[in-house]
Amino acid sequence: MSEKGPRTRWVAYAACALCVVVALFALMWVADQDGAADHTGETVLERAGDAMREGMRSLGSGTVSSSGESFLDDLESSSSDAESGVGGVIWEEEGDLVDPASEVLRSYATQSTAVLETSGFLDIKGNVWGAIVLDTRGWVDIIYVTTSDDASETVVRIARMTGGEGEEE
Repeated sequence: MSEKGPRTRWVAYAACALCVVVALFALMWVADQDGAADHTGETVLERAGDAMREGMRSLGSGTVSSSGESFLDDLESSSSDAESGVGGVIWEEEGDLVDPASEVLRSYATQSTAVLETSGFLDIKGNVWGAIVLDTRGWVDIIYVTTSDDASETVVRIARMTGGEGEEE
């Protein structure tokens, strides 16, 4: 087990680093397309947020509307129903991201097989928070929580990827 733990951690950190690099390249690419703002006044960060929302939509039929109370059950059913082994949930709450993000972490803490691999703010303003949770049953959840600039509305998105082979039932 001691060999598998560090390797799993390394993979998770490498995956996080890769996500950050891809996001930076995407921002640079968007900025190169037509400057920091286009004719509609939309900024690079707003377009990057649109791209991330589109990425969550690309989960397709595996994404279901959920809530802070039921998301673990919804994730279980959405990822097991999806042929690709990828499922997801999304929901909105009023207020800033601290309460929904805390609620998500508390829910994962009740799962004896789940381990929080990494978490933290993904922007300087504190409007975007993310985490990666690994589970010994063979899935990885990527959590992405965003709030509006005035902290009046928060959107929680969680994508679950399952290993497919060797999964325990």
